Amino acid sequence: DMLYQAQHSRLATEHRLQQGKKAKVSIAADLQQLEAEHDEARENALSKATGMQKMVARIRQIVEVVDDLEAFKPTDLDVIDAEMAELVEAPLISKHRATDAGGLATLD
Repeated sequence: DMLYQAQHSRLATEHRLQQGKKAKVSIAADLQQLEAEHDEARENALSKATGMQKMVARIRQIVEVVDDLEAFKPTDLDVIDAEMAELVEAPLISKHRATDAGGLATLD
């Protein structure tokens, strides 16, 4: 009867050891999974941060352009239009008139 109890006790202890080993393996696998998920989350966060930095830089550029455009008053455009008319359009028009006049004179 004592032999039976000793064998039973030994088997129960071995069973608990096996259960402990399985639990240890399971915990190790869970830790590995958590570590992998943590690494992935960190990579995603870094990627998002990099993207945000690029977006912030681009927004700053756009704001600068808008500021420059707002500083460029419509009166400046009027001055440029007048200068363009004086420098480009007027000589072309007079050249066409001269050509037209010359063409008409040859018709006489």
